[in-house]
Amino acid sequence: MPPVLVDEGGLRHSSAETHRYVPFVRIASVTAFPRALARDVLEVRTTDAEYIELTAPIGADSERLAREIEERSRTAKATQAAARARRGDLGAWIANVAASVGQHDAYRACSIDADDLDRVFANPAEEVEARAAAAHALLARNQKARVAPRIGRSSPPLVIVAVRLAKDGASIVSDALLEEALPFLEVRDRVVFGQRAHRAA
Repeated sequence: MPPVLVDEGGLRHSSAETHRYVPFVRIASVTAFPRALARDVLEVRTTDAEYIELTAPIGADSERLAREIEERSRTAKATQAAARARRGDLGAWIANVAASVGQHDAYRACSIDADDLDRVFANPAEEVEARAAAAHALLARNQKARVAPRIGRSSPPLVIVAVRLAKDGASIVSDALLEEALPFLEVRDRVVFGQRAHRAA
């Protein structure tokens, strides 16, 4: 049974066959099952009614960890709801961010400033996709100082990869950090990364 690793945006778990990432917004509940002679078990139920069994880290208080994960899930869901009420559909917002960076439309180029992007990127409770788009856009606007200090092993995999693909990204995300993050991307995102990395080579 794979151990769980908790980062800013969700849970990572690995086994010999698979690597998987579950964002906090997709977690419905977490139940701890303490065991006297082995590592405790966490049963994670997703919003799709899927059950995932994970082992708690060595020495962890599994019941406390379960409560913390559920609290972070509630915070992430509330943040997501407030963000969507404020800025609308996530896909449309990301497209707007991309357009503002590319300067394709003058009216869009002024609609999202660097401070707005920074607020999204800096908030761990924001949707991972929004944080990734914001980080990528900040680097495109020469805002490396806002991004670099916040990237590390606790960053969500998609954010790490988005930063690596951005301007100056290779100076922020090392090869080792990239290799650690890539297996946790969904297949379509790994394909996109491979295509973009090949074009940049």
